[in-house]
Amino acid sequence: MGAVAVGAVLAQNPLAAVLRRAGVGVPDPGPGVRDEWRCHCPLPSHPAPSGQALHKPSFAAHLSGRMAGRWHCFACQAGGDAIAFAEAYSQVGFREAVRLVEADGPLPRGSDPHLHLRPANPTAGGGLVWDASVGSDREPPDVARTPSTRLYDAVAVAWRYYTPDGLAAMARRYLAGRSIDVAALEARECRPLAGHTPKSRTGLVEHLRRHGFADDEAVDAGLATRRPDGQVEDFFTHRMVLPVRNDRDRVVGLIGRDVSGGLRAKYLNTPTTAIYDKSRHLYRPSRPTRSSARAVVVEGAIDALAIDAAAVQAHLDVAAVSPSGTAFTAEHRAQVTAWSSSPPVLCGDGDGAGRAATCRWVTEMTLEGREAFALSLPDTFDPADWLMARALGGLRAFVVADNPGSEVDAIRPVHAGRYLAAQLARQHPLAASLEAIARAGSHFGSTPARGRFLREAVAGFAEAGLGPDGWLGRQLANVVATSSLPPKAALASQYHEGGIAI
Repeated sequence: MGAVAVGAVLAQNPLAAVLRRAGVGVPDPGPGVRDEWRCHCPLPSHPAPSGQALHKPSFAAHLSGRMAGRWHCFACQAGGDAIAFAEAYSQVGFREAVRLVEADGPLPRGSDPHLHLRPANPTAGGGLVWDASVGSDREPPDVARTPSTRLYDAVAVAWRYYTPDGLAAMARRYLAGRSIDVAALEARECRPLAGHTPKSRTGLVEHLRRHGFADDEAVDAGLATRRPDGQVEDFFTHRMVLPVRNDRDRVVGLIGRDVSGGLRAKYLNTPTTAIYDKSRHLYRPSRPTRSSARAVVVEGAIDALAIDAAAVQAHLDVAAVSPSGTAFTAEHRAQVTAWSSSPPVLCGDGDGAGRAATCRWVTEMTLEGREAFALSLPDTFDPADWLMARALGGLRAFVVADNPGSEVDAIRPVHAGRYLAAQLARQHPLAASLEAIARAGSHFGSTPARGRFLREAVAGFAEAGLGPDGWLGRQLANVVATSSLPPKAALASQYHEGGIAI
């Protein structure tokens, strides 16, 4: 299904309507209706609620405004549009989710081992109703109110405020608790890489005022929030703070990692401002000046920092980046390709959502004709946890080797061709899988890159037990030679089940 068709489905089936079909009581957007509504997470995959989670809604739905049609759970980190909600709620693939969204009637709910623990109201028919209420009442940044030069200056002042010796030491202690030693990396970069918020909830706001910044400017820079009663408070509280820089190495936004141990969002990004947009900016601990360094793309900022800190100690030419979540956009991909001359290693977390993200990232890179490697970590591990468990030896998992050795856990990057072939082999018959790989290979403008992709795909099919390399190679060559593959610009996503769209 093409992007135009998907857009039409979403336009004809607003998020509010789809949520109500799942029992989430949100209104239709309109005059006087707030943009954001919250309720307890209705997803079957959401962890079993306990303690304060029984009383604190974590699911946010944006009905209008700049984030209209999007939803997010701050606890389980799931999110997306109406189709993504149907996928997660009904536990189905993309095509079936589209069919459910287009159909009338209630959305079927997937298997839920914690059903009896959900803070929801049961209906006579055995379903659940999720009471929704107005969400955030904070004023968002106004992207047109404050000149960009003032925003850059305000963020620079804020970053210096968060990184004096005492607060930087607090950040280093937190990182050390996760076995991340940034001393060597900070020495190489000649600047602090992590800061920390003070105890005061208005400390930064007052600091900015003393430096001549108005409250409007602090809000528009994403550094402060203003309540309806006019009270202005710091946006980040009880968090370790990391800087997000643009291509000119200027700090444009911040990422806050919760250190309170409460039920708040684990990570909090600067909201969209005139100079920062999460969909356009990547977090990178190191300056992107070494084109020979291989980029490693990971979900979390802490993961990226852990990899770079370990790579400096091990003298490895690796540089990690993070999109701060699973949304690895076209602009992100273009930046990674521009920064490094080597195909990147794409590595989501080891849980289900992270593996799905890895699959999606590899597919999207391939559809753009860009080579990549995929790395799948064991279940429950994210890259930072993996390095904590394995120390510097765990870095070998992120290194692409021409002749990889027999690792104890066989955890190593796999070329996109081999990775996608293995994924397709689990979902489709051989004939369809061969055609899908042939279509994917047609996106590569470089003949050597196309050859590497197809050779690796043959090896992936063989590893999946579909036949010996030689026979598979001949079959794939025959498909490439005889299939009437459409032009690159006209290729449609025909194999989307299981996260594959090639």
